Amino acid sequence: MRIEDTLSYATRHIITRPRRSALSMLGIVISVVAIVVILSISAGLREELSGQLAAFGPDIIVVIPVAAAEEFIGESFIRPPTSGKIFQEDVDDIGRIEGVKRISRTINGREFTSFKDKTISAMIYGTDVELFEQYEDYLEIESGRFYREGDRRVAVLGADAAAEFFGKDKMEVGSAFQIKGINYRVIGILKKIGSSFSRTDDLAIFIKFDEGQEILKENAPQEDVGYVTIQLEEGYDAEEIKAAIEKELEANRRKGAIGKNFSVVTSNQVMDVVSNILIISELVLASITFIAGLVAGIGIVNTMLVNVLERVREIGILRAVGATRVDIIALFVAESTLLGLGGGLLGLLAGYGGLGLFEGFGVPIKLTVGVVVYVAIFSFSTGVLAGVYPAYCASRLQPLSALRYV
Repeated sequence: MRIEDTLSYATRHIITRPRRSALSMLGIVISVVAIVVILSISAGLREELSGQLAAFGPDIIVVIPVAAAEEFIGESFIRPPTSGKIFQEDVDDIGRIEGVKRISRTINGREFTSFKDKTISAMIYGTDVELFEQYEDYLEIESGRFYREGDRRVAVLGADAAAEFFGKDKMEVGSAFQIKGINYRVIGILKKIGSSFSRTDDLAIFIKFDEGQEILKENAPQEDVGYVTIQLEEGYDAEEIKAAIEKELEANRRKGAIGKNFSVVTSNQVMDVVSNILIISELVLASITFIAGLVAGIGIVNTMLVNVLERVREIGILRAVGATRVDIIALFVAESTLLGLGGGLLGLLAGYGGLGLFEGFGVPIKLTVGVVVYVAIFSFSTGVLAGVYPAYCASRLQPLSALRYV
């Protein structure tokens, strides 16, 4: 039997039983939708995160006042993260390390902010002016300018902070507002970053570091400098500088008999951790889609077995007019394969539509050619494998027995 005859026969049989065919394909459709959404969101998150870390650059190191939990993995038990403080003495010592180009301090917390007749609670960041130089490719000015060393009581606002905080009352360069009852003037507004990871930065209010310490003193002691961002000179290795920073901070803490209560984090380190999390989540979700695919395959097997029982006389006639066992197997495998590919195509279209909904909520999406190819292979292989056993059963029917079947 020619291939085109086999496909035509299988197609006609699927079309004449639309309800049963639709139910058979439903499992494949659900599996493919899950695959498309999961892999596309994962790829989108990975690309967006990589882009943001690239904006920070491999020459950025951050020192945070928390000892990461992974520092303790391998001990008799896993202790929770240890919280501590970064002091001005630590900043001074880090600044003397060879290879350190710029260093900035940041302290943050929520405070009541007022503009005209409205008051809200907003996140305030007290930072040194060097922070804007360190993140010049990430924090860019839309209007106005960054504050300078001699400026007092001025603020730089994220794009959403200026546009959304006070509803219809938009803040502009020169607008006067209050933080904790203290008068401030907007000196600059940042360009909107707009990524799913940048919402906090788009809503930030930046003020001078020493003023931030004063405003946030109820939540942080005066000697606490929050966290520290370090930019390296060109040509220096981030891991070597990281080791030197850890050595200095550990020496300072031994003076006061304090254990390790800080973490020194590089951009590559953050990317590695996030990549591992994404890989684990992808594996877990892939196992779920595999189970869904298995269920879909079982559904097609059941449908094809019912088809065999309903078409015993038809099979007998085909055998009587010269169809071989291979022809019968080809007919049933072709039918199950078309069901699988049909479900894959419908699932791909439905998944693409679902991605549009996620994208509308700000979730990063990247539908790659690899995902489409994977869906095609998944649908094809599920259809073929699901049709093998029913096709084998159909091919074993004897022509005379099949013709006498009622």
